[in-house]
Amino acid sequence: MTETAIDSFVAKLVQAYPELPVARLFLSAALRERTMATECLLHELMQTTLHVHEPVVVGTKLRWWQEECERLNARQGRHPISLPLQESAATIDVAACADLVLVAMSRHSAPPPADFAAQRAQVEPVFTALADIEASALGQRIDTGATARARGLSYLFRETARAPVAEDDDPLGLPLNRLARHQLTRPALREDTVARNDACREQLADLASAMDALDVGRCSYFTRLRLRMDRRRIAAILKAPRPFPAAWEQLNRSPLSAVWTAWREARR
Repeated sequence: MTETAIDSFVAKLVQAYPELPVARLFLSAALRERTMATECLLHELMQTTLHVHEPVVVGTKLRWWQEECERLNARQGRHPISLPLQESAATIDVAACADLVLVAMSRHSAPPPADFAAQRAQVEPVFTALADIEASALGQRIDTGATARARGLSYLFRETARAPVAEDDDPLGLPLNRLARHQLTRPALREDTVARNDACREQLADLASAMDALDVGRCSYFTRLRLRMDRRRIAAILKAPRPFPAAWEQLNRSPLSAVWTAWREARR
């Protein structure tokens, strides 16, 4: 495998999580390639499951990935993400890939979430399957329940930030009860109003509380780091006069504390 084979997938990953270039410096060379390839795989699976709207396309793509993981386990993988995982002797949990297909199909018939708890409940099965895949790909014993909850909260944080620019067929970034309390509709989320900003701050406060309540000590390195960075991003956004521009700025850069936090988490 040449290094450039996976570069485009790593670039997409770093665009979503700008702290990763710093974070991977604290891993050994062998673990770095395996971890980055695992994160790329999880990112591709998550994007397909949560951001592709046509059920037929979602099912087709996820079943292809399931077959690719079966090939990977037989050391016959063909995708650039598969190659470094094969080289590290990873074995992917194919049953979890099958679970992800079923979860993805059920999401398309689910109603919009009524409240924050329902938001979390809707995405948690996706991240539970992804956590099982992560554990198998890394070859590590991790707390998959805490991992699923942590990654789900990071996802909901990003969906909150996307609320003003979301398409009509995208999931709502905010739950229905929060929209109703502030008399907001989906089109109204695109307007910079006091009501929209107050609703966003409420959502971010709930996300911060949920993050604070999580014990991620037995999660993977990148999962722990992502949650720490997102919690600090939320704290900075809540201090800003307008939350959405602050959210976009925070998500597009690595916090200054990333180096210290990455070093500390790598030593755990």
